[in-house]
Amino acid sequence: MGPNLILNSFPKSGTHLVATVLKHFGLRQSLHFDSAIIHSSALQHRLMRQVLLCGTKDCSIGVDSPQDVNSAALGILLRLSNSRGFTTSHLNYNARVAKIIQSQSTKVILVIRDPRSLIYSFVQYVRTNPLHPLHCSSKNLTDQQLALCYLNGWESGRGRLLSLATRISNFSEWFRVDNLLIVKFEDVVGERGGGSAGAQVGTLMSVEQFVNEADDEQRRSDIAKSLYGTRTHTLRKGKVDSWRVELPTVLSNDDISRVSSLARSWGYDE
Repeated sequence: MGPNLILNSFPKSGTHLVATVLKHFGLRQSLHFDSAIIHSSALQHRLMRQVLLCGTKDCSIGVDSPQDVNSAALGILLRLSNSRGFTTSHLNYNARVAKIIQSQSTKVILVIRDPRSLIYSFVQYVRTNPLHPLHCSSKNLTDQQLALCYLNGWESGRGRLLSLATRISNFSEWFRVDNLLIVKFEDVVGERGGGSAGAQVGTLMSVEQFVNEADDEQRRSDIAKSLYGTRTHTLRKGKVDSWRVELPTVLSNDDISRVSSLARSWGYDE
């Protein structure tokens, strides 16, 4: 079964990609937690929503558009999820949530990505995903306007989106919790994704050790070969530096400088 484990990722940073790695290590994927649960019509989400919205709403789930829920209910669902496999999530840092996770002796894999790569990916995702709160409005917005919504935040009767600076600041608070492994998207994709083979091997080895799997060089090699064929929205372009071409088409130089400053706070260079 493996350890109690949460794969908590910044949206559009490679949730499915890293989940695929964990599955190759023999782990089974369980429930997913993010703010979309609150609005989803899926039966599983409706059942989860009934539990999460009971009682005092004293914590939140989600990163882009957090939704308030009951922390005790969240703890029950997380325990249930961990008993069935590893949990995936988009969770901003919240002291109550962190306390719940640590009380259950849960390990956390935190997945991040260069913020400059997130913006254009977001624009395309909103345009193609009719369930996104901004999808209908996007029909009347240019790519440039959508990119600024992602950067500066957005709010209307259909929902809200926190500013990128606020989201990064909140999510970065996870960096200080115990039993944590930080994984960068760029270190998972390997050479074919514009990354480094060495970084990929090192990251797979770190994940292997973190989930208490035996050292297996052949298995890591097989995983590395299979990952780039993973079909996900995140791998739409599949090149870690594609932002250098994409970003100038939707943001001014001043705005790109703002995003680059946020990128540096996560250890990304120019």
